[in-house]
Order: sequence, then C-alpha cells, then structure tokens
Amino acid sequence: MQQLAGNLEGVAAAALNCGSNDNTFRTRGLSGHILGGSKVQRAHPQTGDEGGACPGLAGATVWAGQWDVGDCAPVPVAGPDGHVTRYGLEWLAKNSYEGQKQQVVHPRILWNAEIYQQAQVPSIDCQRFLQTDEGLKEFLQSFLLYGIAFVENVTPTKEHTEIVAKRISIIRETIYGRMWYFTSDFSRGDTAYTKLALDRHTDTTYFQEPCGIQVFHCLKHEGTGGRTLLVDGFHAAEQVRLQAPEHFELLAKVPLRHEYVEKVGGCHNHMIGVGPLLNVYPWNNELYLIRYNNYDRAVINTVPHPVVRRWYHAHRALTAELRRPRNELWVKLKPGKALFVDNWRVLHGREAFTGYRQLCGCYLTRDDVLSTARLLGLQA
Repeated sequence: MQQLAGNLEGVAAAALNCGSNDNTFRTRGLSGHILGGSKVQRAHPQTGDEGGACPGLAGATVWAGQWDVGDCAPVPVAGPDGHVTRYGLEWLAKNSYEGQKQQVVHPRILWNAEIYQQAQVPSIDCQRFLQTDEGLKEFLQSFLLYGIAFVENVTPTKEHTEIVAKRISIIRETIYGRMWYFTSDFSRGDTAYTKLALDRHTDTTYFQEPCGIQVFHCLKHEGTGGRTLLVDGFHAAEQVRLQAPEHFELLAKVPLRHEYVEKVGGCHNHMIGVGPLLNVYPWNNELYLIRYNNYDRAVINTVPHPVVRRWYHAHRALTAELRRPRNELWVKLKPGKALFVDNWRVLHGREAFTGYRQLCGCYLTRDDVLSTARLLGLQA
C-alpha cells in the first residue's frame, strides 16, 4: 500500500473521512478530533488511561486506501518511532467529527404539560428504587428523557430522603448545607423561605457551576395552595430557536452575571456566577444548560449597549414561551413523594400557600448521577 507521509498533525489533518453517501472510509482528511489533535495517546490495557501522550509526531504515517464499514480489518497508523496503532472502523465512525455533528450527547423528550401527561411516565416505588437495579434504571431512564422523575412511598423524614438521594449520587454540599430543610420562616435571605409565589427559575445560577440535580420532598403541609410548577426549559428554548434563531444565538453568546448577597443571622455569603442564559455544545449546537433566574440576574455590563437592547428582546421572547400556560406542569407535592429535577434543564416555581409547610431536599452532583446511569447501560 502507498503510505501518506507527514507529521501526525498531518494525520490529524490527513486520514479518515466518513463518506456521506456510502459506507466507506477513505484515508483523506482524518480529523484531529479522532486522534487527539497533535498527540497520539496509547491507552493503558487495564485502566484505559491515556497516559502515554507523545507531543512530537513528525514523520507519522497512515496507509492510504479505502475500507468498507463492514470490513473487520483495522486502519493502521504508524508513529515516528515505528509503533503502529490500529483503529477499528466502528470506532472511527463513532468518533469522526462529521459523525459527532449528527449525534446528540443526551437523548431527550421535550415536553409541555400535555405531552408529559399523555406519556403517563410512571413513578417508582421507593423499595424497588432502593433495592433493585431494574427500578433504579427505570427511574434514571425517565429522568434522562424528561428531566424530572418521582419516587413514591418515601418515609417523610429528612433522614429517609437523604437515603433515597444517595442512591444515585453523592450529595453536593453548598452554602445551604448538605440536606436543606425549610419552612416559611425567612431564616435565609431567599424568597423560597416565604409563603409567596415563586416564578419559574433554575437554582444556583450564581454558582460558577449551577447545581445539576435538585431533590424536593414535602414532609408536611397543613393549609392550601403550594403546588409546584415545572417547565421544560429546553422545550421553550427550542421553540425560540425555531421561531427566531437570532434570539437563540444571542442568548447563547451573551455572558450574564447572577449574584446572591446574604446577610441574615450567621449566614454571610456573596456568590457570583457568570455564563450565558443558554449553553450549547459548539460542535453540534445541542443545548445542555439553561441558566434562567430573574431573581438573581445582575446588571448586564458585559456587552455594549446596542447588544443589551437586542438581548432584552431575545429574553422577552424566551420568557413569553416559558410562561405559556400549555408549557406549565403543576404538581402537588405530598408527604412520601420525592421529586428529582434536572436543574440544568427544567425550571421550577411555586404558587403561594397558606398554613404550615415543611420541605426538605438537597442538590446532587451531576457527574455522579450520569455515571450511575452509564453503569446501568443508559446513554448519558
């Protein structure tokens, strides 16, 4: 076979290209994303760690030719030291840049109230959730697809809620502690600690990395009102993308500051988080995080004034979509019913209430939830 000489940045620029109309691969235009750019990394046979990176790759060689996807023979690539690495075609197809542009990282079902209710997504019984992998997998599948999931028949105490939460993740300790527990006593400088209605929002936008998952469990309510509002932020954002793509693009580019200042009792905190309202993966433009909280949004001083005016128009369009009644799912939380919310996707709120109401919950680390899902064979 003819050899293509050149440095492996040449391989990063010169080998496998995925044919768009057939099932063949050619050794032309291999994206650096496949081979790690200017590094060839050899994975440890037991750990899988790519610790042996070779920064100098001048003289690396890839064999020219054409392979059918059904071929079993791997594609050989030779390094300057004579070491030959062979790449399976299935792996190359999966990791090609063109392939990645057409794949979603996280499969989801976008919903409004009618879509979610018609899906009749089942809640998971607490014992089945805690004691079987099947129950846990069913719960996580629902959570990954819809961004919300429920566990029923949880003993209504903070301690048992913690046991349920730790089934899928390490608890993320924040300025609110590990397991938070509150009533409407305004013991913290946050509107959640009142009886007032709360508009739809995501939590901890003032953290550099907003908390990934939130757990709610109503332990007691002796009164009226207090229903929980849930809105699929990704569904609303995709509607904006379809109707006014220039608004979506602006909301995904302009960095915002969110700020939380607290001086109540012994709690003194000043938190600032910076990031765009919508966050997308740059290679496929897939939305992965919405940071929406009008209570905590600070002054917009990160872009020129003409851009600020355009941003407010875009924000108004998204807000109008988020506030459409058809997008609002109202749920009455009750003792024994724990709610898990994807805080990077689903906005939550609350109607005003009367009487005495106790809630407990916590934040979970997103990485650990996704790791648990992958170990059970789910795409996450």
